[in-house]
Amino acid sequence: MELKLARKFHGPIKTQSTVSHENLNLSDFASCTTTVHAIGNILVLIILQSSKPESNMENAPATWTVDNVTAWAAQANVPADVVSSLSMNQVDGPTLVTLSKSDLQSELGIASLPARRYLWELLKSLKAQQTTSDFSVAIQVHEQEIQTFSANATATINQGPDAASGTGDVTAVVNELASDAVKQRQVVSDHMMAFRLQMALNMGNEICKDAEFAHKEHDRLKQLLTQEESDRAYAESLATGRDRTVVERRRRQEQQQVQQVAGADSAESASNKRVSSLFGLCVQTLADNKVDVAEAFRTGLVKPLAEPAVVSDEESNETSIDDEEMENRKPAAVASNLFNLPFVQECSVCYDTDVKGYSLACGDHFHCVRCMRQLFQSALRDTTLLPLRCCEVPIDMNVAHDLLEHKDARTILRRVEEKEAKNKMYCPDCASFINLDLVDSTQNTELLCDCGTLLCTECKTSAHQGITCMQNQGVQSGSDDMFLGLSREQGWKQCPRCSILIELRSGCNHMTCSNCSHEFCYNCLQQWNSRTAQCSSGNCVLWEEDRLLEAAEDRVQQHEAARGIRLAEPVRREHLRAAVVGLEANEICAHEWTRSNGYKGDCPNCWFTMYAYGMRCRSDCGSIVCYTCAHHRLPRRGW
Repeated sequence: MELKLARKFHGPIKTQSTVSHENLNLSDFASCTTTVHAIGNILVLIILQSSKPESNMENAPATWTVDNVTAWAAQANVPADVVSSLSMNQVDGPTLVTLSKSDLQSELGIASLPARRYLWELLKSLKAQQTTSDFSVAIQVHEQEIQTFSANATATINQGPDAASGTGDVTAVVNELASDAVKQRQVVSDHMMAFRLQMALNMGNEICKDAEFAHKEHDRLKQLLTQEESDRAYAESLATGRDRTVVERRRRQEQQQVQQVAGADSAESASNKRVSSLFGLCVQTLADNKVDVAEAFRTGLVKPLAEPAVVSDEESNETSIDDEEMENRKPAAVASNLFNLPFVQECSVCYDTDVKGYSLACGDHFHCVRCMRQLFQSALRDTTLLPLRCCEVPIDMNVAHDLLEHKDARTILRRVEEKEAKNKMYCPDCASFINLDLVDSTQNTELLCDCGTLLCTECKTSAHQGITCMQNQGVQSGSDDMFLGLSREQGWKQCPRCSILIELRSGCNHMTCSNCSHEFCYNCLQQWNSRTAQCSSGNCVLWEEDRLLEAAEDRVQQHEAARGIRLAEPVRREHLRAAVVGLEANEICAHEWTRSNGYKGDCPNCWFTMYAYGMRCRSDCGSIVCYTCAHHRLPRRGW
């Protein structure tokens, strides 16, 4: 009977060997050496110390009360609603270690999936702890039975005749049983270590999976943000009119917020580098164009700028560049020049407030970067605006290097040179402009064009070796007789200064050549006197009657189209009479332009479509034109 009892507790605990930590082969752990076991325990302590919270409960989980379970859950950082659910359901230790994964939702009512997962991981650890505790109790009982068996066997043998030999056999059996119990305790300890290591590895796998999922979600979020930005840019490109202004304002505000977060240069550095205004540049332009600067100051043509016209340097740490694609094509120095511009209180064109821009030398107007760039781009398409000016005060054209691409900047500066040249010609073969103001013709009148054509700078044609300029002009005039005869039949006239052909389709007889800006009378070709509002001959009228009535009718129709109505006939006749009076007063009117909100229609001077507002003259003529014509194209007096 004693031997059977010994066999009952002899041998390791055997289970099916699988990879899962729930079905570990304990016989494999029995072969672990003491050194490996010690190192494993150290690793488990290091891993679990930073991963899973350990319970301070000294007793086995199956002996815990409801208060002990609540205290354990709070110590393990279980969510408060889960702790409350455990307390309300009176979950004690025995109930806790018998809970299944489905019980967490069905019995305890834990709705949160992350909370259930976290609690289940804690329960698996408690169940393993309880299993280890059960094995430890079983081993303790086993050891007590061994001791009892040893004492009883020794007493029985001592009473028999073979006491000496029997005692030796009993001692050997007892020692074997004790050694087996130690191994069993080691197996239980290894089982617990393996479970904790498996838990730590599972946690590491979960962390890796979570990190991988987070990276995928991050990449997906970046793709969504990129798509959102693309969709937004496309939607903004479709905006027109007032919506376009709102879009541009919002974009500038976002750029300003980004600049505020990123920071900018110090106020002292920015103040040393920033461009205060175009005032100094325009004064230099006046000097270059041989304009009396002192006289311009005295007459009020040029006004000094007051400091309140710009915002303080502390606020000038944002940029209001709207066309990012354009800016990416520019060198760093250009972006720096635009960045160092001051803030203007209000743009005179788009009426945006607190934006970076230019204070024009006229002293009355301010342009944001976007409107200034649009002005230069308009001048690139329409040479009648060149050279650019505001209220008849020149704008420095070198700003084109900051606002336009390099090729466009060179083109517009070349066109300004062409407009301002007093003596110029065009190659008859390639039509290239040649500034004869820069050519010394005193020694030689022949000039070689870039295309290889030899030119004569005297008669401004191809070189004519062997004949004089007068003889050459006779030859050239013979070839142009047919063309000039056609122009006379059509009623076309030639500019007295540059000889370009001009046709008057509508308007008054006061003509301004789009090529050389010469002002003359279309009827007699004499120079026009803007002070007297008539030609120098004094014999011609300003308006032909049919053209005057036609222009008045156009003005009334423009008024009707802007308001979307058809005027009653008596009212229309009154408007027609007022339009005739205004057109006759155009040449002597000292224009005072004011904004007319909500006006829609075509500008009668350049045919630009005004969709938001127009500029109405409060003086005698009552004309309505676009902003560009009011301040950059038309003179302050006359038209």
